[in-house]
Amino acid sequence: MAALRDYLTCQPSHRHQMKTQSVVSNPKTSPSRQKSWLDSTSQSSNTQLENSPSWFTSTEAHCVGSVYTFLCHNFINSLVSQAKALAVSVEYRLAPEHPLPAAYEDCWAALQWVASYYVASNITNSKPWLIDHGDYDRVYIGGDSAGGNIVHNITMHASIEHINNDIKIMGGYACFLTSWRSELSKNYEQSLLYRFWMVACPSARGGIDNPMMNPWAEDAPSLSGLACSRLLVCVGEKDKLRDRGIRYCEELRKSGWKGEVELVEIEGENHCFHIFNPGTENAKNLVKRLASFIIKELCVLFKVSSLVLVEK
Repeated sequence: MAALRDYLTCQPSHRHQMKTQSVVSNPKTSPSRQKSWLDSTSQSSNTQLENSPSWFTSTEAHCVGSVYTFLCHNFINSLVSQAKALAVSVEYRLAPEHPLPAAYEDCWAALQWVASYYVASNITNSKPWLIDHGDYDRVYIGGDSAGGNIVHNITMHASIEHINNDIKIMGGYACFLTSWRSELSKNYEQSLLYRFWMVACPSARGGIDNPMMNPWAEDAPSLSGLACSRLLVCVGEKDKLRDRGIRYCEELRKSGWKGEVELVEIEGENHCFHIFNPGTENAKNLVKRLASFIIKELCVLFKVSSLVLVEK
């Protein structure tokens, strides 16, 4: 409970110069809100920046969390500052009031909303940051914990449904990817993750072995359909989901997927340590690693709970 209390009440950092705005992307089709971050040090009144649109999402087991919490806010501030990016966060619906696939639907709608800004004539917002500061040729998506799970599901969905204006996802990252399966333990029904999953999606066909949670369930689509060309997967040495992240990379390589996957393991760390303990050296190094991954290709990052646009 102490960790949850800190998650909700810790004070925001003012070390980074950021501008923010909050909008409802499409109240008719999705009630989710988007919160945008722009590094004010990268703005210029005379020059149009060409940032990559990025999207970020981060919640605990699809049930707890918000882009408006200080820890999430501070993390995105730090990432955007180092990547010189424009970030748009997705405040999607949470279980149990809104069981899955509500979160997937909200995040897909948010991605479509961002993609719609690619054509200037579609703009109805009075502050079109996505047009003024976005480069849609390089779109990345990323997420932490349940956000990593959403990244997987959204990227797989992009292989069967087109994104507006034929926008493509170049790559993404998944930190501490949340996935599970029944055969991991004889007493799997007693695990905390299983109980969270049954709250998040109680009517899921196959239970914990539904493809939304188990990417290599018998009836899961092949990972070769992952609709991106680069992926960074981060795991913690002490995280109970460490082996799942490692296997995800292995299965992706064996699937025939044509992209490039990279695995990063942080020694001595647990699940989402960089969110809860951002001041540690390992947390700072991980944020630097994520920022370098984003700007390596001068990409557009779409992060679940937030969207990030990286400048050229």
